Amino acid sequence: MASRIRYLSKYVRAKFISDCRYVRERYRRYHGVYPEFNQPNKFTEKIAKRMISHEHRYLSPFVDKLMAREYVRSVVNESILVPLIAVYHKAEDINFDVLPEKFVLKCAHDSRSTIVCNKQEINTRAVVRWLSLRQKQDYYYINRERQYKGVFPTVLCEEYIDVYVDSQRECIPEMLRFHCFNGQCSYVEADFTDDDNNQTSNVYDRKWNLQPFTMGLLNNSNKDIKVPEVFLECLNVADIVAGNFDYCRVDLFCAIGKVYFSEITFTPECGRLKFMPREWDEVFGQLWKYG
Repeated sequence: MASRIRYLSKYVRAKFISDCRYVRERYRRYHGVYPEFNQPNKFTEKIAKRMISHEHRYLSPFVDKLMAREYVRSVVNESILVPLIAVYHKAEDINFDVLPEKFVLKCAHDSRSTIVCNKQEINTRAVVRWLSLRQKQDYYYINRERQYKGVFPTVLCEEYIDVYVDSQRECIPEMLRFHCFNGQCSYVEADFTDDDNNQTSNVYDRKWNLQPFTMGLLNNSNKDIKVPEVFLECLNVADIVAGNFDYCRVDLFCAIGKVYFSEITFTPECGRLKFMPREWDEVFGQLWKYG
């Protein structure tokens, strides 16, 4: 109920407050200053400007998780796609009886709707209720990311891939996020979650050198983090996937020496990334020839 009320509030607000005003005010709330749209220098300013641009007509197919799979299949190959078990137009159509013991459900049109399902533990009614609620929401209204507007709310069921396989969780990245500018990765965020569900993130360059800045989460530099064995393959995949864009973030993960595609993101954190030290916001901004 609370989630539905929050969505309705955002939906109604969009009828009275323009995207430009909304994005500007929220940027000021997070960063203390209004974004510069005429000649943006900071990375976060350029993300905010993209959010109110007309690029969404070009970017929308790539944020649709089902269509993004087709794009990745065409530019790389199918081997890096997580095996797809089923596609549902309505969450109510899910037949849990025919699914494996463990699997993943997610909506194609939004973010953070993913559910890792274990048939021994899940409440199927609650899962259907959650996904059905998300299907009724146009994700554009959540953060005013225009590229999500009108994306069809398909539900995907994918195989569950275990990225840890008995390894130490705090030393194995659960996701690698490749920040790519003009078709080439410059920096990689490696995300970690330990046994107590504490989240950290390190930033590396293309040679897996730990960088002296963070992008929101604390880093995990006190641990012995070895370069993933398929890191060079990940770099190659990220560069290829990003080849048609001036900036995007390509999210990949690795399991048992294999690379898997997760998603393409064009406005990460809606411009709310907190670079520390702050000058790295401008370093990233200089890499992106935009605006």
